[in-house]
Amino acid sequence: MSKGRPAAHNWLQRIIEAIRFSGKGDYAINSRAYQNIEDYLLVWRPGAFPISSYRSGMNKHTIVFLFLLFFGAFQVIQAQDSLLLELNTNRLQLNKINMYVLGGWAVGNIALGGVMRSQTTGTNKYFHEMNMFWNLVNLGLAGGGLYAAYTTDPAALDMWESIQQQDKLERILLFNLALNFTYLTAGGYLIERSKNANNKPERLKGYGQSLILQGGFLLLFDATQYLMHHAQARPKLESLLSHIDLQLGAPFVLSLTIY
Repeated sequence: MSKGRPAAHNWLQRIIEAIRFSGKGDYAINSRAYQNIEDYLLVWRPGAFPISSYRSGMNKHTIVFLFLLFFGAFQVIQAQDSLLLELNTNRLQLNKINMYVLGGWAVGNIALGGVMRSQTTGTNKYFHEMNMFWNLVNLGLAGGGLYAAYTTDPAALDMWESIQQQDKLERILLFNLALNFTYLTAGGYLIERSKNANNKPERLKGYGQSLILQGGFLLLFDATQYLMHHAQARPKLESLLSHIDLQLGAPFVLSLTIY
């Protein structure tokens, strides 16, 4: 067997030639078809789909279906290469822009907080102190986000990895949105508690005001991120997924349409 990925149409033709339909609507599969499928998957991506190790737990009909689904997904990816690249490139570009915004906000708060913390007293001092400490974390997050955006190759992600990356990003942003309300609530609580505190009430109030400011910014920032990412990705994902039509018909009859 030659190394590398075999010619797709030749191997698929050999598989189709070995598959016949019986009168019951089920697949009549001979051993050669089964071997062709296994050889195709193992040669294309060695070790990634070790069918042999699952031979006892999977019947031949399941193997054929998995192969057709796998092969069909590959065909869709090939046909939609430019759209998939655009999806990933746009997502990474948006991430870069957003991380620069977050990093700029962080640097500004750290610089201003460091100066004002030493020149003010009371509530204002603690307000700027919390702004400075809080944005040290933001700066780290921005740096990590930029590193990931610049080191990720948009062309290296296949269709399913791209969908997973987009879904993961949007879920994180939605989680962050909920978390931002927690910051706002915590800030309001600290301000309210400062009214009856005997030990440094100005610190509680200053920290509370800072949490409200930072939480408000992050709420707006994350909401904008989510809307931008969702708006740019949705039409592309719909176009990609619209080329796959998987239907279940009569018993043991599965239809996979690629167009």
